Formats: sequence, structure tokens, C-alpha cells
Amino acid sequence: MGTLITRGGGRNIVPASLGDFPKVDPELVVRANPQVMIGLTVNEARRRPGWSNLQAVRSGRVYQPTNAERDAIARPGPRLPEAMRA
Repeated sequence: MGTLITRGGGRNIVPASLGDFPKVDPELVVRANPQVMIGLTVNEARRRPGWSNLQAVRSGRVYQPTNAERDAIARPGPRLPEAMRA
């Protein structure tokens, strides 16, 4: 997902040093204050401590991919353009 974010012109807040399948500390998210979040709903984000004030949550730019989109994002291959559009 990080590669897709970068190729799409975004900046991934998760450091590459955490590896391909990082366990992300919620405090890292709070410190980074992302403009967009992918992988949960806005209501799920609001319920997490300290996340209701994040830029992405305040602006409603929190996206939960559909099952098909999540599948395309998680599996490198010919569906990567579909993942990028998602």
C-alpha cells in the first residue's frame, strides 16, 4: 500500500524501516496527523483516542476500501492499476 500511495503522489506516514507489513503505533498516526487515511471508516477513526482531531478525520477523508478494492491493494500483480484507482 505504501508504494501505491507514493506512486499516486502521496506521502506514506509509515516509515519504510518498519518493513512490508508494519504494526503501526497509534501514537505515530497522531504525531503524523495524516491528511488522508485508508483502511478504516471515519467512525472507527473517531473512536480511537486522540484521532478525532486528525486532519483526515476532521475533513472526512477516511476511506474503507471495499472487499474487491482491498483484494487489489493487497495482492501485487496485474490489478495494481485498479488498486491505484481505488
